[in-house]
Parts: sequence; C-alpha cells; structure tokens
Amino acid sequence: MMSGVFMKYNLKLILLILITCFFFCIKNNCFADKKSTIFIIKSRNQKPHEFVSKKITELLRSNKISFKSKVFEMDGDFNKAKEAIKVIQKETPDLIISIGSEATLFLSLYIKDLPIIFSMVYKSDEATKILEERTNIKGVFINFDMDIVFNVLKDIKPELKRIGVMFPSKHFNDSMNYLIESAGRNDIEIISKEVNNESDVPSAIKELTKEVDAVYILPSPIFTSKQMLKRIVLKTLSNNIFVSGGSYNIVERGGLVGFGFDINYAATATAEMVKDILINKDIIKLKNKRCKKFRLYLNKRTARSINLKFPLKIEKVAEKIIE
Repeated sequence: MMSGVFMKYNLKLILLILITCFFFCIKNNCFADKKSTIFIIKSRNQKPHEFVSKKITELLRSNKISFKSKVFEMDGDFNKAKEAIKVIQKETPDLIISIGSEATLFLSLYIKDLPIIFSMVYKSDEATKILEERTNIKGVFINFDMDIVFNVLKDIKPELKRIGVMFPSKHFNDSMNYLIESAGRNDIEIISKEVNNESDVPSAIKELTKEVDAVYILPSPIFTSKQMLKRIVLKTLSNNIFVSGGSYNIVERGGLVGFGFDINYAATATAEMVKDILINKDIIKLKNKRCKKFRLYLNKRTARSINLKFPLKIEKVAEKIIE
C-alpha cells in the first residue's frame, strides 16, 4: 500500500519537473535552432562599409542560416576599438567580421584564436605581412587584378610599352613587385621612382616623362590630394603622356582612365566566405581573395587633348565618362 502511494507521489513529482523544464525551454528558446553569434567591426560609419554588412546579413538569411549579431563602429577612435576587443574576449563569438583596414589590422593584434573574415582591405605591405601569415584571418582584398587593368590600357593605346610608377618604399614594396610581374605578363615595362614625400614628386614626374608612355598613380596620400593630382596631370599631359590609377578622383582631375573596385563583387565574395565558416568550413581551408571586377571611368576631354580615342568596347563597359 505504501509503495503504491510512494510511486504515485514520484510520478507526480516527475511530471511536475518535466512541465517545469518544458516551460523553461520555451522561455529560453531551447527548441530553436542554434544561432551563431557574429560580431561585425566596422572601421568607419560609411556607406560602403554598411553595404558590405547588409550584403552579408541578406545572404545568410536567404540561406536560412540562423545568427545573431552585434555591430561595433571604430570611427577612427581606438578607445572604441579597445572596448570592442573587451566584449569579444568576454563573449567569444563564433565569427568576427572586420570591415575596413583599420578594424582588420587592429583586431589582428589582439584576436589570435577566433575566426575573422575581413573585407574592404587594401593589400598594402603592412596588411600583407600581418594577414598572410595568420591562419585565423581570411577575407577579400579590394585591390583589383592588374592584368585586367593593363589589358584595358593597351586596348586604349596599343603601342603602350612603358608605364611610370611613383611609390613610397614604406608601404608599397610588395605592391610594386606584383605590379612589375603583372606588367611583364602584358609586355609592359614598369619604370619606378621611389617617392617618400610630396616635395619629391615634381622631380620624379619630370624624370618619368622623359622615359614613359603613361603614369599609374598608386593610392598613397602623397599622390592623391586634389592639388597634387592636378600638378601631376598637367605635367604629364604637357608631354603627351596620360595618367591613370585606382580612383574616379584621378579622372576628375584630368587623368585619362580611372579604375575602382566593384563593391558588389567584394561584398558578395565576403558574404560567401562568412557563409562557408558558419556551415562549419575550417577557416584554414579558405583562401584570401582579390577583386576580379572593377568599375571603369574615362575622361574624353583628356583623350582628345592627346589625340586618343576610346574603343567602343571600352566605352560600353565604363561606369562614368567625362565628356
């Protein structure tokens, strides 16, 4: 008799425990799919950085990948960056996404054991040295394929043989090696001049205009200010030599051809890498990517001034043309 009462009491207790556990799980989403935790660290609150962030979340949702995210913006303030690092080290997210060179290089100093996917990073010597050696950091460089650039330049001027390039030795040695190799594959010789400050630019340009058919501007602050670009363009055009480089600003200042990275390609490539990590692909197996698509900008006024005409196939793919 007592054993029956005891069994009945135990069953009620077990039932009460099960009901309590059930409602606890409902309240705390125990039956929901496990959500990956993503931290997004942006160098700046800029439209391109926001575009990449949005593209990543859209792709994950379209692939029905459950995730929760936190977004941090550095805005050039390293105190904000340090706060983000503290939160990362405390909460250990499944994945960190860094957008922009500042955020990526800063994270690389402190985060050694969590996977990081980067985007919107220019492959400078500093970035190459740090990022290529790390197994927990992979992503998309916004440098475009220079073989494609040289093909475009030769389509515009088939007799193009020698291109002058000024470079600051501190940040662009590896970039120059890549540039020289790519030019060689396209039967072009790079004539380089080391320039480490603005005061050296006029003499370097003067020397280059005696030797080259065109000048390619690297994305260094030494060369890309409004005033400096104008000075470079005026000097080269007076010698019937055109200027090209990796931005629309160059074309605005009188350069012949400008190239810009395709942000949609960069964002999509980044999002695909994020997806691969979240479906359990090892980050070590991923490879860094370089932009294979770019935007083309042309200046017809400059072309006319040096008796050049853009081929129709080049004009058709141009994003903007200054008439």
